[in-house]
Amino acid sequence: MAAAFAELAGGKVRIVRVFDPRHEPRGEVAESVRGATSRFDAQADVAERRLGTVADRLCAEGATAEVRILESRDPGTTILEAMHNENVDFVAMTTRGEGGLQRMVRGMIIDE
Repeated sequence: MAAAFAELAGGKVRIVRVFDPRHEPRGEVAESVRGATSRFDAQADVAERRLGTVADRLCAEGATAEVRILESRDPGTTILEAMHNENVDFVAMTTRGEGGLQRMVRGMIIDE
């Protein structure tokens, strides 16, 4: 769907992942932290692999796509600033797939 919107608008898809350094990494990221020079580097490496696959799929559908990995203590504001600075016209956001209890404890940028 994002590829179709981008194609219609003559734009590109920017896939952005913002990490809050106050949150502890989990799963695959937690495992990769052990050998990394920094926690952000480990998170960025895992996100780049995962989101790179999405970008490749979008490019195969005819879209122009890029991945950006950022770190911020205020991810919501960082996303808004990126939208403003890059003249973004359309935003689609996803969740981490967390259940209600995890969302209540950790919060979600999409809820902000």
